[in-house]
Amino acid sequence: MDYSIKWDLLTPEEVKYFDNLGIKRLPHGIEFSKNPTWQEFTLVLAYLVELEKRIDDKDNHIAFAIGYCVHTGVELFEEERVFSWVDEFSNLLAMRDITLKMTGSLIIQLQQVENQVMLFCTAMELKGVKLSLQDFLSNDTTKRKQTLGQLAHILKEEKIFNDDFERRLTQFVERRNRFIHNLWIEQSRKFLSESGLPSAQQYEEILDFINDLRIDAENIYGVFKGFYYLVDSHMFKKEIKDENASQQWRIYIEEFNKVLRYSDKKQS
Repeated sequence: MDYSIKWDLLTPEEVKYFDNLGIKRLPHGIEFSKNPTWQEFTLVLAYLVELEKRIDDKDNHIAFAIGYCVHTGVELFEEERVFSWVDEFSNLLAMRDITLKMTGSLIIQLQQVENQVMLFCTAMELKGVKLSLQDFLSNDTTKRKQTLGQLAHILKEEKIFNDDFERRLTQFVERRNRFIHNLWIEQSRKFLSESGLPSAQQYEEILDFINDLRIDAENIYGVFKGFYYLVDSHMFKKEIKDENASQQWRIYIEEFNKVLRYSDKKQS
């Protein structure tokens, strides 16, 4: 069986970095053509550890490359400094993996929220909504071009919801757009480091943002899910025998009803 290191799994950026440093990529290890600086050493080691994760084979000889890199670092920069960095980097990797998993989960959640808002706007046949229920149910995504921001603007113009919920929805759309378009770039610039590696604080701030946006998404989704349950129960006159499920429906319907604009008038 061939246990040669799968160097083809390096990214183009990583290949360029190795080539610029004159690092030889051998079937069973690496060779430095010159002594690396501390920043060069730590980034090379980080790339090797990432490659090991991609290979995901405990018998692959990438371990020899990592071992050689660590040995070189110990000779050049002292053992304590190297292994202290390795410990910090391991913790950073764990934070990175958690952050990426939560990012992927949140993207799915945000798509579900947008779908639920689009269903509401379509079903209510609001002015400015450029799609029908048939378009909404179609597998042709080109028929569903309106963005969440456009839909939120339409809802505000129609004055269906009370002022508090409109503010919440506007803030949610702004935070959602920042998450999708700018968040990672903003944080990378804010915590730019000489090593090219992100900092623990960068991941901590991103995780805080993700957690806050996730809670917002759950709340917004719950409101529009309440509309879906309300329509579904009336249209099909559903009787839910399971008391727990019935209670769940009522909770969502109440969440929807209490943010309607007429609810404010009833309470005043």
